[in-house]
Amino acid sequence: MKFYPFAVLLGGLTSISFGQEGPAVPGASISLETLASRSGTREVWAEEVGRLDSGKNSAAFTVLAIEDPTRTGQQIRGLRLALSVPEGTRTLHIAEAMLQPLKEKLDGLAMAARAWSGRDHGYGMISTVCPGEEVRLPLSFGYHYRHGAKPELSLGGPDLPEFVFPGSTLSQLLDIFGKAIQTLKLR
Repeated sequence: MKFYPFAVLLGGLTSISFGQEGPAVPGASISLETLASRSGTREVWAEEVGRLDSGKNSAAFTVLAIEDPTRTGQQIRGLRLALSVPEGTRTLHIAEAMLQPLKEKLDGLAMAARAWSGRDHGYGMISTVCPGEEVRLPLSFGYHYRHGAKPELSLGGPDLPEFVFPGSTLSQLLDIFGKAIQTLKLR
């Protein structure tokens, strides 16, 4: 973890990676994504836990439980991320088991961004995308800094293009993931 402040101080064009690609976690988001796309799947409950809005792009984060009609009483829980851009919408379902690892990636990103704050020149990008990591997460995060401009938060993933949210903060996203994890624990 002491690498981040050192890398940030290098200045100029800097990129820090925390990991992203590799084999998927068995039974994690694939089963939720598959079940969510199946006809006849029933949404047992859902609760929106946060939104990111920035001009033309928006993202709605909703925790939910869904049930397979062929297996009454068996629920799968997680997070539905609905992304809207002028060209259309994209939806990603993330299994409950993946939320804590994603929040940990965000925590690392926020730590690096704090070490970066106060820079008065240059451009930089911090990202959670790193080829070769053992576990492939369904969502990646980025933070772009340009001197004189508002930082930009971005969301993307292996099956998702990058969506940029100028003016949105890492703390907003951390709050959303914290609330999602807490809501699922309480239900």
